[in-house]
Amino acid sequence: MDKHVYDNKLTIDGEKLKDEIIYQRDIAMVKDCDILIAEVTNPSLGVGYEIGYAEKLNKKIVCLCEKNANLSAMIKENKNVEIIYYEKVDELNNYFLSLFKNIIK
Repeated sequence: MDKHVYDNKLTIDGEKLKDEIIYQRDIAMVKDCDILIAEVTNPSLGVGYEIGYAEKLNKKIVCLCEKNANLSAMIKENKNVEIIYYEKVDELNNYFLSLFKNIIK
């Protein structure tokens, strides 16, 4: 995982990088990943773009979504996307342990 995702110095204003740098970095991360894991509870044009780009590259795509969220039909009905619904983030622990155990074999 890239440091910018969990950097606790980030503020509500996000990153202080030029848009071009963010675009190039994020595209490179999608190209390099084995699995795209996206939190889709709140709509995001950028995340939607990354999901579409990952699908074009035939990447495994896993979307995390709170059970009561109004998930976009473009994600919900996409057969190339695995959706994991949750009520509390702690519920995801077993899913990720299983997912990564299968990858690391």
